Amino acid sequence: MFYLLKLAAKNVTRNRKRSVITFGAVAVGLLFMVFGLGLMLGIGKQSERNLIDMETGHIKLFAPGYWENRNQEPLAYVLDDVDSLFVALQNIPGVQGVTPRIVFPAFLNDGINDFPCLGIGMDLTQEGEGVFRLRESVVQGSYLSLEEDGILVGQGVAEVFEKGVGDFLTVLARTRYDAIQAYDLPIVGILRTGNPNIDRNAFYVSLALAQALLDMGGEATEIAVRLDRGERLDGVVARIEQRLKQDGLAGSIFSWRKLAEDFLKFKAVKEGGMGVMVAILVFLTAVGIANTMVMASFERTREIGMMMGLGMKASQVRWMFLLEGGLLGAVGGGLGCILGGALTYYFQVYGISIAMYGNMDIGYPVRDAMYTQLSTVVVLGSFLFGILVSVVASLYPAWRASRLEPVEALRYA
Repeated sequence: MFYLLKLAAKNVTRNRKRSVITFGAVAVGLLFMVFGLGLMLGIGKQSERNLIDMETGHIKLFAPGYWENRNQEPLAYVLDDVDSLFVALQNIPGVQGVTPRIVFPAFLNDGINDFPCLGIGMDLTQEGEGVFRLRESVVQGSYLSLEEDGILVGQGVAEVFEKGVGDFLTVLARTRYDAIQAYDLPIVGILRTGNPNIDRNAFYVSLALAQALLDMGGEATEIAVRLDRGERLDGVVARIEQRLKQDGLAGSIFSWRKLAEDFLKFKAVKEGGMGVMVAILVFLTAVGIANTMVMASFERTREIGMMMGLGMKASQVRWMFLLEGGLLGAVGGGLGCILGGALTYYFQVYGISIAMYGNMDIGYPVRDAMYTQLSTVVVLGSFLFGILVSVVASLYPAWRASRLEPVEALRYA
């Protein structure tokens, strides 16, 4: 086998120009494969962090029936034992932070136009405990404070009204008892989270103000939970279920994966599209390798006939061609994976700026820059995959060469 490997290496370097072109085709294909998969992996993780940090938390607790009827009757199913639930959740191992919220439909009005929005009332004493990361997304003005009432709006909402910090907007909402109530509030800050659900369609007020606006007393529509780093989601959900049952408390528990189900489906479609692009690159690479090996089998017909006449077996001829294909894949694939890994690592550190696109929705909840993620599994898997494709592309040329009759091959001009 070592002799065949040595012979295959000599054959690969015999026609250097063609081999270099084949190396390049394999390298380019695997470079884009490694980088593309790194980009999908990185932007996927970045988007998931954004959703958890800005919108869903790791877990949310709702009143039974709320989730199924949230669009028709958003205030009909509320948590009325917020304090007991808060204490129960806060004392569960693995829970980092807990905060009650009210999410409600509303209209914002500037005296002329109405704009439908999603209102969010948040507990300012708990929100800053690390459940959500909204504070760091304030790009103008300041965060909400306990000292005075105000409103925090997404950047897209502010642009719709052409309003800035200090300007007033009127919040109009239907209370829990089906009355219309309106508050005039100053804009204290503008958010840019990268999440279109927030930037284009949401505003925040304090939980106390939302309760007063909606006639809800001490109730909330949800309680959001953030986990300690490294905690397993399923394990904490099981502990929450056990604790609620033990304390006789009612609540429907949803993980962030259920809450972000639509985004995860979109992400799967995007990854499928990337898979199609990778498949096309792999096909083109395989065609290039197969072409190289077929040409080699034609050019070396007499040589193969001579080797078979001197005693080389058909199986050894097949192995020789398969080893040549494997070497082409290993060298080109190794180069492509190194370059693709380096490129992925660079953009993992510095990111790909998307600031020039402003608030354009790219389909992922990210802002300013997209970051790749270098994965050893992706790099090694791509390298092995490149070798496999190269060997598979060499199967037909190897079979053809091994089927030659020595006498006829020696007559080949």
